[in-house]
Amino acid sequence: MKTCRACQVEKPLEDFSPWKQTKDGRYSYCRVCANAKSRAAQADPAIRARKAVRQRAQRADPAIRERNAAWQRARRVDPAVKARDRETSRAWKKRNPERSAALYNNPEKRAKDRDRRRTPLGRQRTVVIAQRYHARRRNQESGFTLDEWHAILARFNHRCAYCLAQADLQVEHMTPLSRGGRHETENIVPACRRCNQTKNSKNLLEFAAYTARRASMMNADVA
Repeated sequence: MKTCRACQVEKPLEDFSPWKQTKDGRYSYCRVCANAKSRAAQADPAIRARKAVRQRAQRADPAIRERNAAWQRARRVDPAVKARDRETSRAWKKRNPERSAALYNNPEKRAKDRDRRRTPLGRQRTVVIAQRYHARRRNQESGFTLDEWHAILARFNHRCAYCLAQADLQVEHMTPLSRGGRHETENIVPACRRCNQTKNSKNLLEFAAYTARRASMMNADVA
């Protein structure tokens, strides 16, 4: 049992969220009071402004960005963390069936998520998530993140690695996953849809030979 710091009611430990910074490993506020406190903070313009300033400063710090990316990679490849996240999500849905149904069946939220996915950043996030899913299907746990994809795009000046076109770029594996390639930054380059589909499951040497052969055929037709 534990006494909530806000409502001063003694409740079971299960009513308090895990918190490593306390001696008993539980947050000082019960879940109900913690949620109320969080909603009040989100409704306060001054708190929201301070949070936005802090987040912008963190995004501008390369060290913090790298630390966050490493943390995300570690979470994605750690089976214990993934299992704990699944159990936490299931427990929350079981405790809040009405809120869960309203959250996942809300037409306005679904429309907002759909519009967000159609933005340039949303399309890039969708590309990264889809490729991570394909890698998992081939038993490759990868921590490839959106920040790493942005770094690769910047390195190639947001152009296709093969034809230098500026278009909607896709994640392309120089050594295909179907031929033992890894879903890691060293094996990933940006490619336009045409080059990505043309290369398909070819390796770099096969793709270069195919491109040269096609170019010679086109030149012969012109001549």
